Amino acid sequence: MAAAEPPPSFFSDLAMGGLAMNFSQMKDERILAFYENVRQQVELDLRAGGRYRFAGPGVKEYAERLREEMDRRRLQYDPIDWS
Repeated sequence: MAAAEPPPSFFSDLAMGGLAMNFSQMKDERILAFYENVRQQVELDLRAGGRYRFAGPGVKEYAERLREEMDRRRLQYDPIDWS
């Protein structure tokens, strides 16, 4: 009998285009930390002169889903400058 494969991680699902992100069970602090991490990555990209060098593809959609959840919870955060 073959061993069952472990379920893919949240981040590998995201990297492979998985859209089933569920943040409803996460604590506010964790969601804010994830969003702040993305914001800092994008800021580093802009400082480095390249667009999304560190953030990578799919990060904007991930940040948008985090933002939607933070808005739903009425959390305060600094918006990401994607320019």
